[in-house]
Amino acid sequence: MSYGDWLLDDQGRFWRTGSQQLRQDLWISPSHPNYNEMVIRNLGFVRLRALPSGTVITLRPEVVSDAALAAACYWLGDFKPSRVVVERTGRHPQTKILMTANAAIDHISNLTVRSRLSRRLTERPLCIRHDKPPAELAMLIEKWSSSEDVIVDQLVEISNAQLKSRHLITKLDQSTGDVLFDTIGAGLEVPDNAFFSSGPDSPLNQQADTEYWAWAEENHRNALIHGQAGISRITAEIFWPETGWVKRDYIRLLLPCVTFGGERRLFSANCAVKAA
Repeated sequence: MSYGDWLLDDQGRFWRTGSQQLRQDLWISPSHPNYNEMVIRNLGFVRLRALPSGTVITLRPEVVSDAALAAACYWLGDFKPSRVVVERTGRHPQTKILMTANAAIDHISNLTVRSRLSRRLTERPLCIRHDKPPAELAMLIEKWSSSEDVIVDQLVEISNAQLKSRHLITKLDQSTGDVLFDTIGAGLEVPDNAFFSSGPDSPLNQQADTEYWAWAEENHRNALIHGQAGISRITAEIFWPETGWVKRDYIRLLLPCVTFGGERRLFSANCAVKAA
């Protein structure tokens, strides 16, 4: 591995940080005092410093270029430095030390997914025991609260009667850690018919809007592992291949439950927020 200090541009090209050609191409004065910081903050470049003591990656997740990001990850995968420091600049600066290249790639991916998703998704947690739930979800919460291990079929029965089967059931694949679809309720309000053919046992993270479904998968995984129920108000823009971008404002309910055989499941139901 050769040591050096590079800027990765929005075409994935490597430039030495002192490159006069790059400054000329960008019409930036050679004497600009914050040149490196500016191209990272405003143009989405990535700075990569390969040092004897480890590699330092500096980026701003909110604006980082996909090409620059891919180039940095490919470089990490090729050279596999044993110690990587990831520096996040911007409104919420953060530094994290990773001891493998793969861990660094995963961390960088998570940073960028979260930052991009935050621009089109907000979540406000509610208290399942104290906040008054929408009438459509009240019976589900009451049933879940009345039993330590509520059976998933009991929740489905309520959903069929109260929500016209507007529910989703997931499970955890113990061998891979993926969250899988178990059942997709026929009444789920989805503007893309292909979603219903996803089929049982397919991972949530294989849906078209990867950022939204990666967020959903993390929520479902935490609830399945820790057995914690939750209710939130969510406003999101979701991409569907047949329809494009669709904005949703909804209350989502997550209820851990079990099958008759004792296997863990997560029951999810939602209802639209009614305009005031």
